[in-house]
Amino acid sequence: MQSTSQQSGRRGAVWNALWSAFGLDLLTGMIVFAFSNSYLVQVLHAPPSYPAFALGVWGVVKLLASPVGGWAADHMRGSFAASLAIALNAVGILVMLLIETGAGYIAGMAPLAAGTTLAWLLVFRALGEHTDESGRAEASARMTIIASAGLAVGLAIAAYVSEQAERHAGFWVALGVTAAMALPLVRASVGLQAPEHVRREASGGWRTIVSGRAEAVVGLVTLVHFIAFAGIVVVLGPFALEELGLRLSQALVLGLPAGVAAAIALWLAGQRSKHGQRLWEVGVLYLLGAGAMVVAAGLTQAWPFAIAMILLGISVGGSSPLLAALRIDVSLTDSRPGAVLGRLSFADGVGAALGPFFAGFAIQFAGIRMGMMAVGIAFALTGVLALAYARSVRL
Repeated sequence: MQSTSQQSGRRGAVWNALWSAFGLDLLTGMIVFAFSNSYLVQVLHAPPSYPAFALGVWGVVKLLASPVGGWAADHMRGSFAASLAIALNAVGILVMLLIETGAGYIAGMAPLAAGTTLAWLLVFRALGEHTDESGRAEASARMTIIASAGLAVGLAIAAYVSEQAERHAGFWVALGVTAAMALPLVRASVGLQAPEHVRREASGGWRTIVSGRAEAVVGLVTLVHFIAFAGIVVVLGPFALEELGLRLSQALVLGLPAGVAAAIALWLAGQRSKHGQRLWEVGVLYLLGAGAMVVAAGLTQAWPFAIAMILLGISVGGSSPLLAALRIDVSLTDSRPGAVLGRLSFADGVGAALGPFFAGFAIQFAGIRMGMMAVGIAFALTGVLALAYARSVRL
């Protein structure tokens, strides 16, 4: 039995990881998504293509940094790796602040992306180290909620700051958030290591047989998951506005029940999920999302579309924390958890990049409704993958 002080220390480490997630998504919302448009175009008067270049650098560096970050998370002391992540974030923001050009902003994206990637890997490592199998999905659900709140706060801060006369205020806020995030991330990362049963088994062939197959399955599910989720962003807006003839305000109102359903499903999935059954659970949720997208693709009226989006919200909300828990689960079957998380992070980056491309290709050559169908097929493929391996890979 763990002592009360040990349990308290583990809870403290989990909360430090969650607050780090809040800060990371706050930075992402403010600097990457919001300022990459308003600051570059409206303040620096850079060409309209520069925000796309900035996001391109962000995405490419995240992909390249994922395996390297996984190595760092395994081979560096946790506190040193966390300090390195914070330093990279600060360097990226300072480059943007001090080099007041579009090229400087794009250059600053590189260290910011690398630092954020390493920090996220440490957050996942900390949740895996300090939660047990039964509590991992609940911690992942809390992380999703808190990180989403951070993203919303970052967007709100950027919207407010963009209206002020002091054009550098947003970067000073970002540096303050980075500094405030340093101590929680370091505390969450102290003493990270593979669990004892993994260290005992690492010298044999156990990893190759069990962990390798499980990682491949979760990697495939992660890849297709992010293809589907990124595709949603591309197709839903054009479908609602063009095919259904809705105004933006009408589309947002119709989407509110789906948002509520997603939040409820997210929390319930975190509370009810059981280790060993997560692939079954996530597979069913993906198939629900597939059905919602395929049905919605054939609709011509707004209210049936809103009902289909509620089902999609349940799928999106419920599957998100389960996939995060699966990534942590499979990383802890290996003697190098950070390396596994790095490879899975690479898979989610590739999926996020390919999703809009595939959906856009379908829209361009076959229309918006076929784009909806393409996303639905991606959801169905993810569900089938998860269910097909659920019996042989117990996660």
